[in-house]
Amino acid sequence: MIMVFKTKPMLHWVSRLAPRLYQQFQQVYEAIGTPGESEVVRNIYQRLKPMNFSKEFLEPMVRNYPSSLVVLQVRDLLWSDWGTANRIMDVLAKIGKVPRPEGSRRLAGEKIASEYPSFVEKVPLGDFRIQAVAVQK
Repeated sequence: MIMVFKTKPMLHWVSRLAPRLYQQFQQVYEAIGTPGESEVVRNIYQRLKPMNFSKEFLEPMVRNYPSSLVVLQVRDLLWSDWGTANRIMDVLAKIGKVPRPEGSRRLAGEKIASEYPSFVEKVPLGDFRIQAVAVQK
């Protein structure tokens, strides 16, 4: 997913729809260039609560300010919400890019399963922060 915002309007909407987040980043902004900048940034980021950008920002924006967003169709893209490791693996399989544990090989013509429990168990995928991706076909 690609989103484009002008900075001033984006900050305005964040201040209205996620005021606590806006206040925290305002503190970071005010600390830039000061001797305590690093400490302020570290403290704010440690206290930040996870936020579902779609549910807590985009959906309220559409509901309350529908004329503020524009959606454009982009052709030849595969869309997926990467909320789980299995979804990531499914997208990679669709585009022919299935990572394998080092040293393993898939024989030519061997079918790739749609579920990947053994791969997920063998290769920890980490703590993904990316929630969505658009992949060119």
